[in-house]
Amino acid sequence: MGAQLATTMLAKPLAGWLSDRVGRKPMILAGLFLCALMLPAVPALTSIWLLFLVSALFGLGVAIVTPSTTALVADLVKAGRMGSAMGVFGTIWDCGEAAGPILAGVLIASLSYAPAFGLIAAFMALVALVFLVAVKDPTAAVAPAERPA
Repeated sequence: MGAQLATTMLAKPLAGWLSDRVGRKPMILAGLFLCALMLPAVPALTSIWLLFLVSALFGLGVAIVTPSTTALVADLVKAGRMGSAMGVFGTIWDCGEAAGPILAGVLIASLSYAPAFGLIAAFMALVALVFLVAVKDPTAAVAPAERPA
């Protein structure tokens, strides 16, 4: 999925910049929901060009989530604890990167592609809803005039 990786790499700097301006939470939610919307389409596609487009849009979702999540961790951590916080966050992220494909493979083997991708997308949307309710965005309290230009 070269389109996903290329889009992710190109969009991360812009997504991080936007995260500084509109807040972490809206960006993370937008990225998670974009990914959740794109996943169920993948097994249904019969055109390489549509797969390219959907993969690129999924990559955009990943690009939106990644810098915003890292910045949110930095915003929430207490002074003097940045290294520890980033170490724990990186470990959690790496566990997801390692376990995700294995769990997806088990779901695909058990359910087939379309239901597995749909279930993963539903789980991603559920995580986004829990995040919406449970996590406070510390950047939301910053007045627009105080945000970086």
